[in-house]
Amino acid sequence: MSTIDNSKSELSRYLEVFAAELVGTGLLLALGCASCVKGDASKQVTDFHSALTFGFIVSTIIGVSAKSSINYTNWRFKSSGNRESVGIVRKSINDFSIFQIFGHISAAHLNPAVTLAFYVLGHISIPMVCVYFAAQIMGAIMGVGVLYLLTPEDWIEPAMCVTQVHDSMTGIQGAAAEFLATLALILMVCGLSDPRCSARQDSVPLKFAGVIIAISLALGKYTGASMNPARSFGPAVWAGEWSLHWVYWVGPMSAAVVAPLFYLTCFLRGVQP
Repeated sequence: MSTIDNSKSELSRYLEVFAAELVGTGLLLALGCASCVKGDASKQVTDFHSALTFGFIVSTIIGVSAKSSINYTNWRFKSSGNRESVGIVRKSINDFSIFQIFGHISAAHLNPAVTLAFYVLGHISIPMVCVYFAAQIMGAIMGVGVLYLLTPEDWIEPAMCVTQVHDSMTGIQGAAAEFLATLALILMVCGLSDPRCSARQDSVPLKFAGVIIAISLALGKYTGASMNPARSFGPAVWAGEWSLHWVYWVGPMSAAVVAPLFYLTCFLRGVQP
């Protein structure tokens, strides 16, 4: 009986995470991409406009929540003396004091790169990674689809909300720009999950907004500063625009592996909770 109960509990957990990530990513894309719609031909949508919108939408979705119980994950790593030590990583989203809307359910990753980083850090299992990925991709497609339904036909432009590599750049340069942008984002995620940062969580949503806005303003002219494969995939599906789309997978997902490994190796060796 306990085995059946555990199986039901695990399935329920997967379904909860799937639903939260599906709706959360859908909201991110629907509201974020709405900022790219001009509506009035006399108005111009600037990079600053889109950067602010996406930054504060993410901040809203992962807003502040009250502290509550923490889930812990054993994190094994080698100390400088080649002696294995065990640190307790406060992986819980509530320990971040964030994710007001979906954080207490799924951690509100909303981004395959963030999910991959959490896997590299040892916070989630491979089956759970698959649940996150499926929900995020489907949510991105659905979110942009809702925006298309809401938007008058004469407002819809070709490649609406599609992130594109600048015409003067090569695919390799574009991937490098996305790698750099996502590296900064994931390093911040690693820093926030550091046990030594547990007392500095009050303004986390604003930190996320600030980082996303700053990176978008700095690198938006190169590739659109996606930092999120799902964010690029949803609009590409509806617009049918796949030029150099691989850039938005290779760059962010590579950074999602490199950044956590770098942080683990350089900054968390022998750290105790």
